[in-house]
Amino acid sequence: GGVAADSDATAEAQERAAVEAFQAGEALLGSGDAGKAVACFMRAASALPGWPDAWLRLGVSLHHLRRYEQACSAMRHGLQVCAWEELPAILTYMDTLREIGRLSDVLAAAERVPPASPFGHFAALLAGWAAHAAGDAAAAERWFAGAAAAEPGNPLYTYLRARAAARGGPCDFTPPADLQATFEDDAVLAKLHRAQHHLDVPGLRAVNDKVSLHRLLTAAEVLDGAAFWPRGYVLPGDLARAEAEEEEAVSGLPASGLPRWVRKSRNGMGGLGVTVHSSVAGAAKAGQQERGPEEEESLLQAYVQPPVLLEGRKFSLRTFLVLYVGAPTPGGLAGYVAHEGLALMATQPLVAGVGAEEQDGALGAHVTNQSAAQQATPEEDLTRDVATLPDSALAGWPGGADALWRAIEAVAAGLLAAGRASILEPVGEFVPEQTVLVPKVLGLDVLLSAESAGQPARAWLLEVNRHPSLGERYACARRVKRRVVMDAWRLLWEHGGSSGEAAWPATCGCLRRIA
Repeated sequence: GGVAADSDATAEAQERAAVEAFQAGEALLGSGDAGKAVACFMRAASALPGWPDAWLRLGVSLHHLRRYEQACSAMRHGLQVCAWEELPAILTYMDTLREIGRLSDVLAAAERVPPASPFGHFAALLAGWAAHAAGDAAAAERWFAGAAAAEPGNPLYTYLRARAAARGGPCDFTPPADLQATFEDDAVLAKLHRAQHHLDVPGLRAVNDKVSLHRLLTAAEVLDGAAFWPRGYVLPGDLARAEAEEEEAVSGLPASGLPRWVRKSRNGMGGLGVTVHSSVAGAAKAGQQERGPEEEESLLQAYVQPPVLLEGRKFSLRTFLVLYVGAPTPGGLAGYVAHEGLALMATQPLVAGVGAEEQDGALGAHVTNQSAAQQATPEEDLTRDVATLPDSALAGWPGGADALWRAIEAVAAGLLAAGRASILEPVGEFVPEQTVLVPKVLGLDVLLSAESAGQPARAWLLEVNRHPSLGERYACARRVKRRVVMDAWRLLWEHGGSSGEAAWPATCGCLRRIA
């Protein structure tokens, strides 16, 4: 009896430990810290190896960290434990397989989802994408037809079926007669957004990861990346070089009392993983304290200054780059910058003359992320429609809106010049030239530096967001984002059905072609 009691007590202790670790992982994942969540879910899975939820959430956390191979392994194990009965988890697994080009496995997983289930149409969407990218347009048409049958009023599924049926020729798809009304329908818009998140190309990982983007831009021979990308170093590997070059890097900066450096987590979201520092040594120490001896790579960049201010606050511009990968044009890619954008303001004014030591860690004056602002000051509206800003509002920025959009187009063109080959690189079984043609909206976050002491005003790329928020908390965000998405689809539906350079116009609504 004693042995059995001890065994029961041990089992109960393991179960409690697993549940506690799981709950901690959920809290961390909800806050955006997938790195720490991984350790919690691993503890939960180790304590209860037969608990599928622990393995599945471990896979989701690894997916957030873009460790896709490991994510697939964890998810597959969890699905095997639950006998493939968790249909939503199968979809997440398929989406992760998609990232590493395992198209055959995507198609095999889709067969496990009953077509009549509530998730059948979504599995058919992912399977149709995989079949099309594998060069099997007939199979893609069958999958997309299944999705369209499940949701007859879904214009995305109807379009995809017609696109696959065209076999590379003119697409027999009739867009909605009243596009304006269509894009005012929240339900229709949500369905079209599925293409944004689940039908893009794996090569976009190269520009979404901050460390990867830095290496891409600094290695590019086709442009001077320093023209729009702040000087930077990958820590901890480049620490010695950063320390050796620190004096040179900051020697030309004005004595403003602002921080000299910004450190960014490579996969940080929502303003997480961003810190400001007065020295390279301070940034390095903070990274070691945060992550310990196995410090994850992060990006250390020179603080862009003097920043152009809006209402006394630092701000960044959320602008949009629309890509059509697989477009029947020379190079297989068409790119457009949307002349619509949002100014995202910091939660605190930027106080000139405050010592760098006092600025360290005072992120409210430096971080311009919209999600972070909403959490910190939910009662304040810190988002502005760029179209409504008078030229006088941007102190230190000459030339007004025309100069602003020229600068942003130059940034986007430089990004594509450096990143085109990586974006179009085959991944596993995935061949970009065979991908189904849909618009992909990227978010480009841009910071403006003001004219000062012989330095011209400039636009600087802060980061590329592969999946920019299309949320509409503010009226200006609704107007801007719906206009961009509507024009992106309108251009495709009206001009993307035929081949050749002439099929892709120089302008369409708010879109201006740059590639």
